[in-house]
Amino acid sequence: ELTHDLEMKELEARQQDVLDRELEEKCRAMEAQLQEKEKDNLELRKELQHKETLVAALRSSLRTKERRFLEELKRRSHRVTILDTELQKQTEAAAYLS
Repeated sequence: ELTHDLEMKELEARQQDVLDRELEEKCRAMEAQLQEKEKDNLELRKELQHKETLVAALRSSLRTKERRFLEELKRRSHRVTILDTELQKQTEAAAYLS
């Protein structure tokens, strides 16, 4: 009976060793997978940072173009006002002369 108990304990110990090895392998696999995910995450963060930089540059460029457009619009509006005034004066002069 003691031999049987000893054999059972050895069998259980072997089974536990097998389970321990399987768990260690799973842990190693999970750690490798985690490292790969962290590497992917780092690459994605770099890409995101690059795209944020591009977006900031595009916004700046858009603001500059919008500012130029508004300045040009003001110049043209002023020019139209001047030409309209001149036309009105010429029309009044032509009406006066006729």
